[in-house]
Amino acid sequence: MKTTSEKDFDCVKTVRKSRERIAQDTEGKSPKEILEYFKKRKNKVSR
Repeated sequence: MKTTSEKDFDCVKTVRKSRERIAQDTEGKSPKEILEYFKKRKNKVSR
């Protein structure tokens, strides 16, 4: 199937980049440290 328009934004590419960044940030951390990372990140993003 051919696409009829050009993509301006690639959602899949963006999600993959985010996952890679999070994996690098949480690499080698304990489960408690990972939970703290996401709590801090949630507060930073929601404000």
